[in-house]
Formats: sequence, structure tokens, C-alpha cells
Amino acid sequence: YPVMQTPPAAAASPRRLARMVRERWTDALTDGLSDIDKAVAEFFTALMQQTGTQRDMQKRRDAWQGYEQKRKDWLQAMAAALRVSLALPVTAPADARAMYTADSSLELLGDDVVENKIIASRIALTVMEEVAPQFDALRLPAADPLRPESLSLNLVESWLKVGLPRDDLQMAVEPLQRATAALMLTAYQSCNEFLADRGVVAQQELRVRLQR
Repeated sequence: YPVMQTPPAAAASPRRLARMVRERWTDALTDGLSDIDKAVAEFFTALMQQTGTQRDMQKRRDAWQGYEQKRKDWLQAMAAALRVSLALPVTAPADARAMYTADSSLELLGDDVVENKIIASRIALTVMEEVAPQFDALRLPAADPLRPESLSLNLVESWLKVGLPRDDLQMAVEPLQRATAALMLTAYQSCNEFLADRGVVAQQELRVRLQR
């Protein structure tokens, strides 16, 4: 892929530079996962405090209690998924990530896979709307683990992996969308600034593409 560089970037090879950017992106997301957790926790807390039918209120209490019990595990699972994504080849399809997980106790089959992708797509769509300018500058390949679709699927799969219900996840899609978009925007900005500091410039007709 074409990369326009000025002398400051000459010290690092394109492969090394790409690796550094990916590590920076992973670190930024890992450090910001607590913001996603906070947004979801606040959502369930506010939801539990709303009035409604006895059945609805019980469902909200159960969702809040379940999340409080599993939120730490979810954070750890997401962080682990990010580390796995960093190690995967760019050309690997998103579904292949399941083959590399340290804990293969959860097997996603049939309708579960479809449902996970539907929820992840809802999250990713909102994320893309927010991060488009920064994301577009990187011009990532379709199967790249840095793409919003990949992170969104990681969020969904990690949620289910730790035993949180899919119904509760569907309730929390909106705060997840907002928090994930904010985090990814910060991460993409950090990556683009990192490249710019090293003389790599993305232009309208000459985009920077990262590959291994």
C-alpha cells in the first residue's frame, strides 16, 4: 500500500511502523475499557430505578445484579480479546478469531453466531458514524482487527462468554454504542497523530494503509 513519508519516518520500516500503530491502538482501547464498563453500569443502575410493572422491575433488578457480578470478568475477557486481535493476521476472517481464544469452552453455532453479528453490527454502525473521518484516514483492510466491526464483535462475544444474558446486552446496546464510539474515536486519533508525528500523511488521493 502507498505510504508517503518524510525523513522522520525513515528510521522505521513500514512493517515496524504498522506494528507500533497496532500496539498503540490496542493499548488505547485496553486502557479505555473501563469507560465502557462505567457507561453500562450506570445504564443498568438508572434502569433499575425506573418504575414499571412488577415483572419489568424484577427484570431490571436481575440485569443490574447480573452485571455487577460479571462486569470484572467481562472487562478481562475484552482485554484478552484485544490482545488476541493484535496477534491475528490482517487477512484472517473475523470468525477465525474464535480459533485463537485461550478459553474455547464457548462454541458459537448457528443462530447464536447470527444473533451476535446482528448486535455487533448495530453497535458498529453507530461507531462508524462517529469515527468515520479518523477511521477513513487509516483505510484498513476489510478483515482488519482494528475495524469497529471487529471490536464490536469482541464486545458481544466476551459478554456472552462470561455468562451475561444476550437479552441484557440488547437492553444496553445504546450506552454501549456511545461509549464504544467515544473510545474508538480517541484511539484512532491517537494512531493518526502517531503517524503524523513520524511523517506519514494521509491525503485524499494517497491514503495510508496499514498491513503486516
